[in-house]
Amino acid sequence: MKIEYWNRNSLSPELCNRGLAFIHRRFFDIWGIHRIDVTLSVIEKRDNVIMFDNYKIVGWLGVERDGELTNACTEYGYNGSAILLELIKTAYQKSNLDKMYAQVPVEKLDSAKIFLKSGMKIDKNPHLIKLIYAEREVVLSKLVIRKKEMYKDVLSKKEIERELEKLKEVTNVHRNNKIPKRNIQK
Repeated sequence: MKIEYWNRNSLSPELCNRGLAFIHRRFFDIWGIHRIDVTLSVIEKRDNVIMFDNYKIVGWLGVERDGELTNACTEYGYNGSAILLELIKTAYQKSNLDKMYAQVPVEKLDSAKIFLKSGMKIDKNPHLIKLIYAEREVVLSKLVIRKKEMYKDVLSKKEIERELEKLKEVTNVHRNNKIPKRNIQK
């Protein structure tokens, strides 16, 4: 397997189309939502980290200009956690950004755990956002890392559990408050 980092506007149209199909399929398989907000234009205008098994795409991670790691997905039947960690590590190493962040779904803490293992922590000013798709709502929380911090310490299992507990607390506190919404519907 190999990982490739693609800068903005450098993906071939064929690979861009394959990536779009991969992201749409995997998000529907896992979440049951149609990611109509992810388009060819969106993919072309950001950096992308892709893992291949021969020519088959088995992992994808977008890197937005503001440092957001987005649309992380892996192929069924592969070690998704290991693939995602490698994609994140490559994004940290190859991007020119000082700070990176991810918005992780609060209902599936497995995603948060992988980003925490990579060295991210809960944002100092935690907030949630609710994405409203035609099929369902997904609540996200923000995790952040500054690149200069990333190689200092990889979080221990205890630290990851502590960060997950903080994430649960943030979720519970904010669940009773009004969470900002963003409509993503057909």
